[in-house]
Parts: sequence; C-alpha cells; structure tokens
Amino acid sequence: MNKETFSLITTKVTLVTGITEAEMTGKSRKGGIMEAKRIARYLCVRNGMNVTHVASFFNISHGSVSSGVKTMENLMFTDRKFREKIEKNYSDYLIKRVRKPVYIIGKVTGEPYRKCLDKFEQREKQLNEAGFMAINPMKLVPPETPWTEAMRICIASLVQCYAVSPLCGWNHSKGANLEMNIAKQLDLAIMP
Repeated sequence: MNKETFSLITTKVTLVTGITEAEMTGKSRKGGIMEAKRIARYLCVRNGMNVTHVASFFNISHGSVSSGVKTMENLMFTDRKFREKIEKNYSDYLIKRVRKPVYIIGKVTGEPYRKCLDKFEQREKQLNEAGFMAINPMKLVPPETPWTEAMRICIASLVQCYAVSPLCGWNHSKGANLEMNIAKQLDLAIMP
C-alpha cells in the first residue's frame, strides 16, 4: 500500500506542478520543486503513510519529513489562498486524511464568559475550516467548574492532541501557561 500511495501521490503532484519525478525525488531545493516535494510528502503522511516510509521514498531524514509536514499544516491554517489551491488540485487525496486534533489555549479565568466563548469559538471555526479538529476547552468545562477540576479536564484533552493553537493574551493566564508548558514538554506543534 505504501508504494502504491506514494506512486499515486507523486504522479498527481508531478502532473499538477509540471516537475518531473526525478526532480521530485532528487536533491534540488529550488522554490517550485521544493514546494512540490513538500506537497507530496504532506499528502503521503495525510494518507496514512508512516513518516519513516515517506523519508525512505524521498531519500531524506525523518526530521525533514516531519518539519515539512508541519510547514504545510501551518500554511494550510494561515494561508487561505494556498489552502484553496491545495484543496482544488488534490481534493482526492485530502478526503482520506484524518483530522488532527488541535487544542485551543487561552485565558479564561477572570474574563467575561461570553467574550471568552466568542474568542474560542472563532478560533475553533478557523481550525475546523483549515481541516483540523478543534478542541475548544470552553465546551469541555461547565462555567462554574472549580479551577483545579477544570484544568484536569482540559489537560486530559490537551495531551491527546497533535498541536495547540494559543489565543492572543494566553500568557496572562496561569492555566494557559500550564497548558503551554505541557504542550512544549510533549513536543506538540504550536500553530498561530
């Protein structure tokens, strides 16, 4: 399955981008070629290929594949035109992907509930539209829950996630700082 998936994806990327298969698996780091390589690696991983296998097929390191996939996921989240281009050209390979969970970190304690809920829901919508599965802690914890109990609930969800997405002002919150420290210790991706 891995060779078949790799072959289908690299063929599709070469057809869309106009680069050759030799360029796809070669050493060139020119702009258009590098972007095509990142797209192919991203699609391979999103379609269930192990990062180690992808690295082997492209003859590069595991870390290079992981870094490229993170770059692509950040672009898919932050650059609407880029995301639309990828979705248009590669929709047949994006359908199969598993939506990775991303935990939203932000200040809650001491903030007006409605204002706070609106900020978290806005980020939740952005993440979901970018193809991730947003984990909104405001929807996990009832409003009157004691802080320590709320943090236990939130941390249990946080550790199951692939990445975190901090809201502006998160660093002014004891709970959000705790969540960010845990995310960094677990080497979770940090998305803007």
